[in-house]
Amino acid sequence: MSDAPANDLPDGLKRLIETAGAKISKGRHIDYGTQYRVTCGTETATVNVYVSGKISAGGKPSTLLDLLEDWRLAQTELRASVPEKRPQRPPSPDEVNGTPRVGTDEAGKGDYFGPLVIAGIRVSEEKAAQELWKMGVRDSKMLSGAKAISLAQRIVEFIGPQNVRVVVLHPHEYEKRRSAAD
Repeated sequence: MSDAPANDLPDGLKRLIETAGAKISKGRHIDYGTQYRVTCGTETATVNVYVSGKISAGGKPSTLLDLLEDWRLAQTELRASVPEKRPQRPPSPDEVNGTPRVGTDEAGKGDYFGPLVIAGIRVSEEKAAQELWKMGVRDSKMLSGAKAISLAQRIVEFIGPQNVRVVVLHPHEYEKRRSAAD
């Protein structure tokens, strides 16, 4: 099935790749996980497996990408129905000090089917940083989708709308800005 070790791939995904006649041709370490290159004939896609259990699939539109994305979405729906039970480690001094900072995250690609959404918050006090940590705010790669969604409104209510920005770039606007940057 594989030219690369895929120890952290879920069994269901391994079976799907096998059944489709696809192969895992490469695996490499990325921040918070492993990225795999999956090939099936002339089609290729990437699968990122994060330590949180989250999985993302990417690449050019293809039957292979559709297959991987359909599987991923089905798993996300299943996982969202199960409450998250993660032990919370105490914060390090670097994570909750009083240094003003802006945290951002993005979702989507913006270039084919849906928008690119970027959200950011400004935190300027140590007390606020500590409270966000207690709420469970972390890098999104460390959170389930359900947990991120449940935190969103609480963050806005706590930090205040003046410290929150969300930008949505639809495909035509994303391409216009991307072309202007080239």
